[in-house]
Amino acid sequence: MSLFLISYILYKSEFINSGLNRENYLIIFLFLIIIFVLSCINFFKKKEEQFKINLLLLSTIFCIYFVEFFLYFFPKNENIVEKLKLEKKTNPSIDTRDRFEFFNFSNSKNEEVVLRFTPDNWINSSAGIFPLGGVGNKNTMLCNESGKWITFQSDRYGFNNPDLLWDQEIFYLLVGDSFTQGDCVDTEKNIASNLSKLSKKKVLNLGYGGNGPLIELAALVEYSELIKPRHIIWFYYEGNDLLDFNIEIKNEILLKYLKDKSFKQNLLDKQDEINLLIKNETDKIKQNYSSNNVKRNIISFIKLKRVRALFSKKEKIMTKDFKSVFVKAKSIAETLDSNFTVIIIPSYERYREKQKFISNKKKIEVLDRHILNFENFLKIEKINFINLNDDLFSNIKDPLSFFPFRYNNHFSEKGYYLISNFLNNNL
Repeated sequence: MSLFLISYILYKSEFINSGLNRENYLIIFLFLIIIFVLSCINFFKKKEEQFKINLLLLSTIFCIYFVEFFLYFFPKNENIVEKLKLEKKTNPSIDTRDRFEFFNFSNSKNEEVVLRFTPDNWINSSAGIFPLGGVGNKNTMLCNESGKWITFQSDRYGFNNPDLLWDQEIFYLLVGDSFTQGDCVDTEKNIASNLSKLSKKKVLNLGYGGNGPLIELAALVEYSELIKPRHIIWFYYEGNDLLDFNIEIKNEILLKYLKDKSFKQNLLDKQDEINLLIKNETDKIKQNYSSNNVKRNIISFIKLKRVRALFSKKEKIMTKDFKSVFVKAKSIAETLDSNFTVIIIPSYERYREKQKFISNKKKIEVLDRHILNFENFLKIEKINFINLNDDLFSNIKDPLSFFPFRYNNHFSEKGYYLISNFLNNNL
């Protein structure tokens, strides 16, 4: 059995996922190796000793699954879905539907809504093209963290903008992930819209959920030349952007944006193809979806999803390629005669730990080390940057008040406005 599982994990890790998530399988792989070795040794032992070894193995497996069981019912990390259900007890207007329940309901009412299919979903794809936006000119689902499902009307290239902006002179171009796209607030409340109102200038938003630095560089290569902005603002999220990069760098198409100076997919001319690709992929997702979560929970339990997560979070190192992303982004800005500024977005963990008796100091220390190294690199390359933790949130008495329900979410409307106003005054 252990030999079969070892073979399956190798197949899943190296062939299905192309080695991109190898570390997620490492702990269980090593554990199965130990079981296999002990099983082989067992053949040469007496029956009494065999019984003891088998009892040891079964007891160990039982203990591991008990930990998984405990983590399921007493999760270490905050869960916004459970929080919304809790809030609904005192506020009936809170919407606790999952995305497919909302999607099916909206379309049953003839309100055509499409699912958001983020660019990172194409990492393991063999489609031959890597889309960087969503479906063009469609009412697109975003997310729900405040008790209300948010949708946005996408522009011609699938981004969260009024479409007419592509025909106007742009002052600020925003590049980033879900924080930049505007999770989970109405379009008029996100950073791009707020900054546009405050500065009285045109702001175009190329942010998309799940993006890491390499996808963001690709978006800059594909779309910036069309609009030639006066100022490029790159939002860097300290919580996962380095982790995202280590996955993105293994994709052949994305790697070309970094290594090949002249590489382009010419996505501006391929939006119809992108629309069709996303439609086909979302159709597959809908077909495989079941409103009953029992099956998915059982599968994740068997796979020890929560136990494996305890061992998969490792500190990553800024490689030469990682640094090259920002060097190339700055070069693109200079070619377009644009200013270039990196905005460092702090993670929720920085403020959550201050509110608890048991603080995870190691996690904060890892963040501090990474950001210090990142800032030193930006200084060496003479890249302007603003650290929102040091320059903004560290001066606020209660930073958690800018997160919905004070939970591990994106910013609230109030939080996005705070950042937008700060940037308007300091860029």
